[in-house]
Amino acid sequence: MAWLFANGITTGTSETDFSPDALVTRGQIVTVLHRYQGRPVVDIDADDGCVSGLPAQLAVAESESLHLLN
Repeated sequence: MAWLFANGITTGTSETDFSPDALVTRGQIVTVLHRYQGRPVVDIDADDGCVSGLPAQLAVAESESLHLLN
């Protein structure tokens, strides 16, 4: 996790919290995967972690087609 944070792959759940025991949403997983691949960050709804907007929907569809999500 330290490597992911140091390389901007994950930023935590706020500017001061990381929340390691929280459930991970589909939107958060897609964001991590896209950041790891050096792709643009997708829009995530901060309230519920759902993907929003066309770029995020395409990112989820791509991840599903690669069997990374179901």
